[in-house]
Amino acid sequence: MSKFLNNAMAGAILAVAGVAHAADTTTFEVKIVITESCDISAPSGTVVDFGTADRSSAPDPASAALTVNCTTGTPYSVSLNGGLFPDVDGTRRMTMGTNSIKYSLYKTGNTGQPWDASSPRTGTGSGAAQSLPVHGRVAAGSTNVPAGTYVDTVTATITY
Repeated sequence: MSKFLNNAMAGAILAVAGVAHAADTTTFEVKIVITESCDISAPSGTVVDFGTADRSSAPDPASAALTVNCTTGTPYSVSLNGGLFPDVDGTRRMTMGTNSIKYSLYKTGNTGQPWDASSPRTGTGSGAAQSLPVHGRVAAGSTNVPAGTYVDTVTATITY
């Protein structure tokens, strides 16, 4: 009989276990935060290079380009500082020792709109790299200086 009771109990337990179901649920959130972003770069070797000129004439205008990459739809503003040696009249100066040559940078063309901190270049991000030309012109009459290499460093700042 004990064998019969053991088999019966095992069968009852299996029957209960076979029909007993349990369930539980929970919820969770799926989320993403999209932020605006912009990068600005001067590709390797970027120089507004006026080449070689003699003292009697200003060199030809020169151009280079900055690259901006902002998320799609992000408005941006790019300003250029006055360089390391800004002049009181707003022009920039390339220097060699105590000597300098005045020059200007422009947003469009070589005599277009000046590009500086008070007159930034604006745009809207496309999600891809955008080229922003920088045009430069040496001031007439400013190349009557000692021979040598004159340089300046300008900082471009992007605000978005």
